[in-house]
Amino acid sequence: NDAKFLIHLGDIQDGRSESCPKTLYQNIATIFEHHSPLPTLFVIGDNEWLDCENGNAANESFAYWEEYLLPFHERQRLIVTAAGNVTTAATTTTTTVVVPPLDANVTRHPDHPEIYSFAIDGVLFLGQGLPWPHPENTPNDDEWRKYLMVNANWTRERLIEYINDNNNNDDDDDDDEHDNN
Repeated sequence: NDAKFLIHLGDIQDGRSESCPKTLYQNIATIFEHHSPLPTLFVIGDNEWLDCENGNAANESFAYWEEYLLPFHERQRLIVTAAGNVTTAATTTTTTVVVPPLDANVTRHPDHPEIYSFAIDGVLFLGQGLPWPHPENTPNDDEWRKYLMVNANWTRERLIEYINDNNNNDDDDDDDEHDNN
């Protein structure tokens, strides 16, 4: 009852499957829509991205992840039938359940939206795209190193920003105490 949000840590399917059809992402979104009345964020896993079949499948599966799971935490209301099922159409026998807002600004990397951060109750949360790629879908070494550096730099920048913001807030509190004396 005290949960404010949910984060799924990736790998929405078994690692032995190399098929990543659009329905996989639609079904996962439906499951969470039916069973999680909380803002929900997803970390992308290798099983639903880089382990997908050779060729353009990794790009296609990433596009499905972006479409169905990336914006999931932004949903605002669920329409629930008397039987407890979620539906897309409101009727006289349905109830609208308001999904509480995340109460945080989610910041995403401008070139890699799978990398994100937000802070709640004094805790910084970092979602990173660090899946282990299937050998056939591994970007060349330079591309992979660059991607890993983007992750590392993003983490460093968010940590510094968070620490600076909290230090500034602490300084503001100290100023308030001095003003009251």
